Amino acid sequence: NILVSVQENAPIKTLVSRFEATDPDKGENGTILYSLKETDKMSAAFRIDAETGELFTQKVLDREQKDSYDIIIVATDNGTPRRRYSEKRVHVTIEDLNDNFPEVVSLNTALLLPGRTPRGTSLMTVLAEDADASSNGKLSYEPSSAIPSTAYNMFDLNRETGELTLSSELDLSRNVEFEAQAIYFPVIVKDEAVPSERKSATTTLTVIAPGYTEPGPSFTTEIYTTSLKENSPIGTPVGAVELVGGQNVDSDEPVSFYIIGCESERRGGERGLFVIDQRSGQISTARDVDREVEGDLVKLNIIALVGSSKRSQGAMMSG
Repeated sequence: NILVSVQENAPIKTLVSRFEATDPDKGENGTILYSLKETDKMSAAFRIDAETGELFTQKVLDREQKDSYDIIIVATDNGTPRRRYSEKRVHVTIEDLNDNFPEVVSLNTALLLPGRTPRGTSLMTVLAEDADASSNGKLSYEPSSAIPSTAYNMFDLNRETGELTLSSELDLSRNVEFEAQAIYFPVIVKDEAVPSERKSATTTLTVIAPGYTEPGPSFTTEIYTTSLKENSPIGTPVGAVELVGGQNVDSDEPVSFYIIGCESERRGGERGLFVIDQRSGQISTARDVDREVEGDLVKLNIIALVGSSKRSQGAMMSG
């Protein structure tokens, strides 16, 4: 086999390589014409100049869709009464270009429970994917410069794994930082491409305050069930949750909804497939939900924080 390569996203008619065959015959018997043997794997991605043997791209190639091609070049003489030919296999590798941004795929909400929590306790792990190869697809995680000082001092973020842990023991009965409903920890996910080509994505981790220990109003149903067509557009509504008595129990106790668990049948948790409107309880798709990847059923664990001390628990099943 002959090994050649071409960069993905190269323009149509990009020269890949030039091939040359020889024939010791004279005149027309030694004139060589080049062609490509049609194969299913070639997919009309290339063409060859019949006279020069130059191989060109015939479409824009995407490495993330197909990272290599195997083609057969045929060299045929112009002899009479019978033409002779030979074949040569060529393996074309599609070189990676850093053309994809990291995509955060995890559910980034955690609930702290009352009591003492030891230093190093794992709260959640940011998971991201990048379709590029090698260093272009290798990801690192770091706090955003916009992170509040409260969150920066309370948590550690592992640069390689994306795991968020407590930086010191937390006594929730004494810690005044959790007077707020939640602490937000913005994170930047970067690939390891050369600096001039590096791409990144941002997400915000939410750590919910632990002071919500009193039982809140019940959800209008114990388990909500809904259905969703696979590959529905991002932002497709799938249903809404509601507390008995309406979204706001009374004017002094506003309600905020959070998804704290999202587990798919095939890939488990914690999957960031859905988002919830904190005020209305409306749930929508956050990513493309593929039945072949996730399975037939996705389970969401939902909480509602009521006022400053009450918490309600609910669930939704989507299939």
